[in-house]
Amino acid sequence: MQVPAYLTCLTALPTETGIAFSTDAYGRDKLKRGRRSGQ
Repeated sequence: MQVPAYLTCLTALPTETGIAFSTDAYGRDKLKRGRRSGQ
């Protein structure tokens, strides 16, 4: 199973930008799920 290049970059180079991106993506996903549950 091949891993997407961006995931490899985030894992290999945990820079502030990479961490901010992954955190933002997780936060948005969690927020969407929360809104769905609320409705």
